[in-house]
Amino acid sequence: MKIKPTLLSLFLIFPLICAAENLIPEVLSVSILDNEDSEECPVSGPIAAFIEYDLKDDRYASLLIQVMSGNDVIYDTSITLHNNDNTFTVELPYIDCATDVITSFN
Repeated sequence: MKIKPTLLSLFLIFPLICAAENLIPEVLSVSILDNEDSEECPVSGPIAAFIEYDLKDDRYASLLIQVMSGNDVIYDTSITLHNNDNTFTVELPYIDCATDVITSFN
């Protein structure tokens, strides 16, 4: 019995495709919501947020949020998110002085 080369190639590649699909990480989405009840901001000048996340594996991620005024970090927080936390809210001062960041795994 002769095995066709195409069938043999498919037989060898298919397990690799399945393994690669199992390694695809979950997606972490970040949304910034502006709260309409903002107070007067105590900081003048441009304000920015630096948001960085590191997917450790398909079960959790480490999230770093820094609020910056110019080149100075005026607020920072670090959070560990688990994929069973569908929604996690972090209140950030100084971003319009009333903004929430919502993060979730899809």
